[in-house]
Amino acid sequence: MADECPECGSNTIITETKTGERVCAKCGLVIDDYQVDNRHEWRSLDHDEIAKKVRTGAPATYLIHDKGLSTEVGWSQRDQKSMSSSQRAQYYRLMKWQKRLDSSAQTLATGLSKIDRISSHLDLPKNVREAASLLYRRVVDKNMIKGRSIDSIISACLYIVCRQYHISRTLDEITQAAHTERIEVGKVYRVILRELRIKLSPPNPLEYIPRFASALALPEEVQVQAETILRELMDANIKCGRNPVAIAAAALYIASTISGVSRTQREVSKIANTSEVTLRNRCRELYTKLKTHPILGKDISSLFLK
Repeated sequence: MADECPECGSNTIITETKTGERVCAKCGLVIDDYQVDNRHEWRSLDHDEIAKKVRTGAPATYLIHDKGLSTEVGWSQRDQKSMSSSQRAQYYRLMKWQKRLDSSAQTLATGLSKIDRISSHLDLPKNVREAASLLYRRVVDKNMIKGRSIDSIISACLYIVCRQYHISRTLDEITQAAHTERIEVGKVYRVILRELRIKLSPPNPLEYIPRFASALALPEEVQVQAETILRELMDANIKCGRNPVAIAAAALYIASTISGVSRTQREVSKIANTSEVTLRNRCRELYTKLKTHPILGKDISSLFLK
């Protein structure tokens, strides 16, 4: 960057920050243009400051059918006062036509709005919502929604993405939030995996332990004990071949009993959304497989071997 004017040799150089130009104050020669502003970036503390200082539009997102890249015909009282009746009628028509979407865009918009609503109900992070929206777009592009309900497809997409991101949400929780049938979602789930060639690793019971322990208000040592029990199963290469949610609940119940901070079978089964009979059966299987290991510490079989 020149420190003096190449035309007259003057050292008086003026920098115009608004235009990005460096100009010689003596002869008026424009030395540089389109300069990058290297000053500190502004910051905003409230919504009004953001609206005044923002220099770009909203970021692109898969949660909106047009990815948030289209413009919108706005309206204000100031515009209405300066228009004639014919101009106002034409403006109304423009706004109406902008809101009209074709069938594919309408299907996409409806599904994406439901994904956002169900994700909010399940308290899913934004990256999971974006991934579920992208997966739903792939399903729509493959024309896999024909003959299937949008709710079941959305539920299947959310369950697949939760499995991919190791988010502890069960299929029952997702179907309850979407108000759809579990059997129907299971069928769509298998179709999506097959058609899109998606491979998922088996669900890990360890993913459910922190959430269940928090819901039961159990101390940290109980959670650690339950995770230790499950890791002992994995290290010994012992497979139960059962629902991982029920296995996690059984490990948590055994750990709470060993630690002396026990919770009733009804409380644990309610949090895990399973029956007390299933919980006792899983506890029986875990205890049978681990009773020879010193990890259990004491005989607690009388609590669930009834």
